[in-house]
Amino acid sequence: MRFRSVLTVQSLAILALLAACESVPPDAPPRPPPKPEMEPVLPSWSSTIWVMGFWKWNGTEWVWVPGHLAPKP
Repeated sequence: MRFRSVLTVQSLAILALLAACESVPPDAPPRPPPKPEMEPVLPSWSSTIWVMGFWKWNGTEWVWVPGHLAPKP
């Protein structure tokens, strides 16, 4: 019985990891180079970090997601 529950938990963990993978079809055009961004200078006591912008495939084209400030993890 314990083996079955361990197997179930492992299977769910693997499915969760696979669901988080980004899939881009093989016929998609190559990802464009990153856009230049000005990264702000943050004070050492800041509770935020800068997340760089990135290209995201929306199913039909590459869309630029701009950089932004986010709370520190």
